[in-house]
Amino acid sequence: MKSKTVDIYYFSGTGNTFLISKMITDNLLKNRYNVNKFLLEKSKPEDVNLNHTIGLAVPVAYYSTYPFIWKFINNLPKTNGTDLFLISTCASTAGALALQIKKVAIAKGYNPIGAITFKMPLNLTQTQIKDTKLKRLIEKANIKAIHFVESLINDKAKWQYKTVFAYFFFIMLKLIGSLPIKLYRHLYELNVNDSKCTQCGICYQICPADTIRMYEFPRFEDNCEYCMRCFAHCPEQAIYFNNKTFLPFKSANIDDILSKKK
Repeated sequence: MKSKTVDIYYFSGTGNTFLISKMITDNLLKNRYNVNKFLLEKSKPEDVNLNHTIGLAVPVAYYSTYPFIWKFINNLPKTNGTDLFLISTCASTAGALALQIKKVAIAKGYNPIGAITFKMPLNLTQTQIKDTKLKRLIEKANIKAIHFVESLINDKAKWQYKTVFAYFFFIMLKLIGSLPIKLYRHLYELNVNDSKCTQCGICYQICPADTIRMYEFPRFEDNCEYCMRCFAHCPEQAIYFNNKTFLPFKSANIDDILSKKK
């Protein structure tokens, strides 16, 4: 990496990406790099410091990532060789995300120095995720984070993705556009149980895409992006899916996720 200062822009719904970005941050700090962490949903692309190394830490969603994250990425300023790396989290396949971001980064003049995907628990599950499984995944992720940071520092990191699968999803997403998220909204309609809701407003406050409106009780707009943050962190578990039974999962507390501390 050309710069000794790294700015990591991260989004985390349930906490998975937050935990990974913290691992990367801790290992960079151990190697005497300066690290700044920014909540992606609160950041403006035009404020990105092109003299620093840029890190993006985002979840995989719909074989890509959420529209509000793409809005940030697509509006990044053009540059001439700013180093950029990608950290992504998913439960199964990373889809086309790494390939998509690499193409955008190169078109804007960034130097894509490394991309890596971490396997973490599924955000929507009908069975309780065991603490032992989460602990095991975190331990494996920490070892992987150490090696990735070492490869970044030594200019040996690779922009990893499974070529055949990535291009398949890349072409598919080009053809179908926003169909996956529209289908998700149709199959998994979110709602609020008024008898459980205490009108605390936490879901409204933590929504990264500004798609929740507070009336007497919170209501979801038609452009909800299903990041699972409100579902995971509702203190009363008042948010549910119509005709579906899922258990809320979180791997970190919302106060930690939204904290500006390193």
